[in-house]
Amino acid sequence: MTTSRPLALAALALATTMTMAACSSSNGSPAEEPTTSSSATASPTTASSAPTVPSDWQTVTLRDVAELSVPSDWNVKSLNASQHTLNAPLDASGLPAATGIASAGNLAGGDPEKALESAAKWSMENDYSGYSNLKRLPNEVINGTTFYRLQLESEATWFDVYGTVTPDAEYHILIEWRADKIIDRQEAEAIWSPVMPTFRML
Repeated sequence: MTTSRPLALAALALATTMTMAACSSSNGSPAEEPTTSSSATASPTTASSAPTVPSDWQTVTLRDVAELSVPSDWNVKSLNASQHTLNAPLDASGLPAATGIASAGNLAGGDPEKALESAAKWSMENDYSGYSNLKRLPNEVINGTTFYRLQLESEATWFDVYGTVTPDAEYHILIEWRADKIIDRQEAEAIWSPVMPTFRML
């Protein structure tokens, strides 16, 4: 039986299209699955630029190696040169809406990248291992300083943790934020998110 010319051309076009699709599928690379392991080394995110700190904000210094500024209506309590408690204004219950604890502890020096990873691992496996939904977020770069980031919670409290080391790896700086679950996590993060960009190494 003789096939008409229009039908033959249509069949040829269909066969060509299917062949091209098959080749494209075989040559393409599948998308990688996102890493879910909490112990994986995280890559730094986009660096933030140094903000202009309002003149009436309070500046807290950690061991003369780093500093952080908070709004003028926050209450700052200094235990010593190595530890400061940063209390946001009181909420309707009469308690701070959020609290930050900024501290600087001694390290042995050495390679700062290795020290950062060791500090992150120690924090996850020891300081915060008993908390719920503990996970490591991607590293964050603030004014040229790389922080490891942890997020966790307890039954009543949200936690955000920023940790870094000094360039000589002689100090581990930890800034732990917490807020009661009378507000949601996004509301809690909105309280301390303006403060973190003021961090800088001295």
